[in-house]
Amino acid sequence: MANNEFSVANHDFPLRKDRKGKRRKVPFDRDQRCAFLALLRRGCTVSYAIQTLGLARRAPYTHREKSRKFAQQWAEAIEAGTDFLEDEARRRAVDGVTKPVFYQGLECGSVQEYSDGLLQFLLKGRRPEKFRDNINLDVSCAIQVEYCNDWRRTQRVIEAEAEAVDVQAAPAAKALVGGEPQSGTNRTE
Repeated sequence: MANNEFSVANHDFPLRKDRKGKRRKVPFDRDQRCAFLALLRRGCTVSYAIQTLGLARRAPYTHREKSRKFAQQWAEAIEAGTDFLEDEARRRAVDGVTKPVFYQGLECGSVQEYSDGLLQFLLKGRRPEKFRDNINLDVSCAIQVEYCNDWRRTQRVIEAEAEAVDVQAAPAAKALVGGEPQSGTNRTE
């Protein structure tokens, strides 16, 4: 494979360059779409695929908006890419990665390294009820939402509720200002 090509799923695609040797933006044709989807299937990000192929930033997004079929292929490619990354994480966590060991500049053997962190993430994803961080959030409340077509009426209701709060708080506030502490002024009753 030459320097001006890249490989995706056993296919070589030439990178298009301008006269100065820089990558140039290429049209988003059928071959480019196939290469773009292949990169997504290998777990690459959309930004990386766009840069690698030398596409205009909006080209894939515009085509996705216009083509329902391409949008579905894109979603399937993202899902396949996520599965690929999950498989790679599992391989590194369970099977490990062989790394060379050097002594005085010479390779003298190898060691199998495993990723405990990746294994931890995989377990949290598979069985969150057992392996999640123990955070017990018990949130219960009642929310009352009133929909009103007349925004002025809603504004009047809010103002009336605010006045009611002021009226309830007024005796305690007057007692504090007047210097006459009353029982229960420091708590809500």
